[in-house]
Amino acid sequence: TCALPISGTIDDDASGATGSALIINADGLTRFNANVGTTSPIESLTTDAAGTTELNGNVTTANGAITFNDDVVLTNNVAISNGGGASTANILFDKTINSDAAATTRDFTLTAGAGNITVTGTIGNTAALEDISIVSVATALFSDEVTAETFTQTDGSVLTTFNSKLTLNPTAANALALDLTGTAFTFNGLVTTTNGGKVEITNSGALTLTSSGDFNIDGSFKQNGTGDVFTAADITTTADDISFAEDVILTGPVAMNTAGKIGRAHVGTPVTLESRMP
Repeated sequence: TCALPISGTIDDDASGATGSALIINADGLTRFNANVGTTSPIESLTTDAAGTTELNGNVTTANGAITFNDDVVLTNNVAISNGGGASTANILFDKTINSDAAATTRDFTLTAGAGNITVTGTIGNTAALEDISIVSVATALFSDEVTAETFTQTDGSVLTTFNSKLTLNPTAANALALDLTGTAFTFNGLVTTTNGGKVEITNSGALTLTSSGDFNIDGSFKQNGTGDVFTAADITTTADDISFAEDVILTGPVAMNTAGKIGRAHVGTPVTLESRMP
């Protein structure tokens, strides 16, 4: 087993005559101690499936794919970008992503522009992340459990899907734990917040909550986009409001519970409530 510590920065030489695709094949620990491509973006980055990669700096490519086939550990706040904007290059994490310790939660920012983001493994299952932020993406897929303090998406042009549990534990009381803006969203796993964590989803396309995509949250639930809501999920808050700005289509049995105190469920007008058989 061999380790590959990289202490300094890595950049492209800014010459169009040379390539700068970086491929890491190491069965031990690969550590990027500084930024990669921040001064001059590299062509692409790929790691092999063996070993672990530690990121202590940011990674930036010039419309190039970023692929981590091994486990990733964040030892600092980290930003991953394919250049954003019109970039169509994809960002892939094939295994787990964790902070380096439970006491040192790390921010994780992803910018994919018109490209896709795929995370196959768990996020924060061993050591939770702090703030996960998607600046831009076309299609984002989170296949396994995600654990962080907060999760934010600023822009999504196609679809963001959560296929497993999403657990958010904000340190600030009554904060926006889940704040999503984009075209369409699908939840196939349980969403949980603590410490008064609120949920706000601004969708211009369909917001789909399947029967396994229940929300059990300690703050309010607010859908305020222009897209419709298709739901077979239960939503439970701790005496906090549940509100929808657009039409709600029931695709299965649904229970909405504000714990019977000061909360209320509200559906905006005009509205069509329709039960549709699968």
